Amino acid sequence: MGVIKIPFNTLFVFGYLANAWEQRELKECLSFMKDGTHGSHSDASVGPLLLSAKNIKDGRLVIEEGKERRICQNEFEKIHKNFHLQVNDILLTIVGTIGESTKLLNAAGITFQRSVAFLRTKDFIDPDYLNTYIKTEDFQGALAQRKSTSAQPGIYLGDLASISISFPSMENQKKIGLFFGRLDELITLHQRVQFFRLTRKENA
Repeated sequence: MGVIKIPFNTLFVFGYLANAWEQRELKECLSFMKDGTHGSHSDASVGPLLLSAKNIKDGRLVIEEGKERRICQNEFEKIHKNFHLQVNDILLTIVGTIGESTKLLNAAGITFQRSVAFLRTKDFIDPDYLNTYIKTEDFQGALAQRKSTSAQPGIYLGDLASISISFPSMENQKKIGLFFGRLDELITLHQRVQFFRLTRKENA
C-alpha cells in the first residue's frame, strides 16, 4: 500500500493554531540519529535478525518467521559496539523505498542494514508524534526533494537532519500521536477483514 500521506492541516483538527507551534530542524529534536550497518555480513542459521527497509511496511515492522536473514552473535555485537537500539526509537526507510516509518516496540535480537535510519527523540518530542509527522505531506515532500537520483534512490543523514518539523506542546503531541495510532490500527483491521473476505471468495 505504501506510505499514506497525511495532509499537514489535518494535525490542526484538534483546534490548535499553527502559530502556537514550534518549528525546528529534525537534528535539534533528536538525541540520536544513525543508519544501519554498511558492512557485509555472513548469514547464519541462528542468531540475531538482520532486517532492512523491506521489513517496514504500512507503518509496521513486518518479520516473516523463517524467511529473514540472521547473523551470528559476534557480528551483531560488532555492529552494536558503540550504540544500541531502544524501544520507542523511530525506524525510517532511507534507501530504495523512502519514507516508511514505524516505532520500535521490541529491540531485542534485531539490527538493520543501512537502508533504515534510527531516530531517537529528545524529551520534548513524543515518539508517536514524530512517527505521525513523518507521514505528513510536508515531511514526505521534503524527503522527496532531498533524495539522490542514483540507480537506487536514497537520502543522506545530513539531508534528513536538516528537514524542519513543527510541533505543539507535549500534551497535544501525545493526543495527536494517540489519535493517528488508533486510526492506523483501524485501517489495518479493515484491510485484514477485506483480505479474509477476498480469500474466502477465491476459495469458494
